[in-house]
Amino acid sequence: MEIAARIMFSVAASPELRDKSELIERFLEIAGFGEADAQFDIDPAAPEPERNWRKFVADSMEDEMSGIIEAEKLKAEPTRDLMREAFEVGGVPQEGTAVTRVMLPGSRFGAKAEARDRQRHRVADLLSGFYRKYRSLAAHYPIEFPED
Repeated sequence: MEIAARIMFSVAASPELRDKSELIERFLEIAGFGEADAQFDIDPAAPEPERNWRKFVADSMEDEMSGIIEAEKLKAEPTRDLMREAFEVGGVPQEGTAVTRVMLPGSRFGAKAEARDRQRHRVADLLSGFYRKYRSLAAHYPIEFPED
């Protein structure tokens, strides 16, 4: 069995890794285990594979967070601050005003209140999913490491 297939088999067998399968599969693609040419050398003896993986995870985190912010029309910096705090304290708050503070202002009364409440729950679910997906891959958000 080829290396990429063994890795993906292990990912599928691991409850901890299942939600990261797309991420791992994309990394394997850019590492040259797919149809496309490798974007870097994945020699296990060199120090670069770990750095390449960390950079890939950092870029993926930022791309996904930007997508959530754009799709839900959230305030960018408060959302990133909330996620920074979530990685420090161990999760996204489900109660209180933390999630509503990252949302744009809206009516809390009348017919629009129900739509806003649905959005608050959707945003809390998206941010919690983001946290669960990356918590075992990154100790902090955003990932910080020295540039070359």
